[in-house]
Amino acid sequence: MGEDIKGFSRTHRCTALSSSNIGETVVVMGWVQKRRDHGGVIFIDLRDRSGLVQVIFNPDIDNDSFEKADSLRSEYVVAVRGKVEARPEGNVNPELVTGEIEINGFELEVLDSAKTPPFIISDDIDVSEELRLKHRYIDLRRQKMKNIIGLRHKVMKITRDYLDEQGFWEIETPILTKSSPEGARDYLVPSRVNPGCFCITTITTDI
Repeated sequence: MGEDIKGFSRTHRCTALSSSNIGETVVVMGWVQKRRDHGGVIFIDLRDRSGLVQVIFNPDIDNDSFEKADSLRSEYVVAVRGKVEARPEGNVNPELVTGEIEINGFELEVLDSAKTPPFIISDDIDVSEELRLKHRYIDLRRQKMKNIIGLRHKVMKITRDYLDEQGFWEIETPILTKSSPEGARDYLVPSRVNPGCFCITTITTDI
């Protein structure tokens, strides 16, 4: 995957794992969605851009990782190395893409801690739009918002690929520029310093 952080190199996105990976040692990274302590075994729902996978930590496997897992809270960012195993009979979750498997973690690294978020990262939250926009970086972690961003990316890519196949070039002219930082005023078009000029396209062909 290319990410190498604190000695961990991600091998899979969370939902890239399935029953075909049972027995493999993998490395996943992401946010802690939930932490549950069930009779001395800690269960973590780990979330990345693709979705969720369940990770378990058993003190009999690795006590150091178990103690770290016990300190985890919602939205902590972690890296986990573990072995993919089939979920016990009766514990399969058909609502998850990874519902047939879990990761038995034996190495855990907390990449970053987090304060309690102002609202739960869930699509069915009952929270005002004002609060969501105030904490936009958190709101964008919800699956619904990620789906919208993903769709926008695909539409833009299809459009660019089509225009590229037709021989168009995408350029950014000196007149049309992105917003400058530090809250400065946008450079508007048409420009007062170029009377009569009103360039509104950044795609051109046959130059």
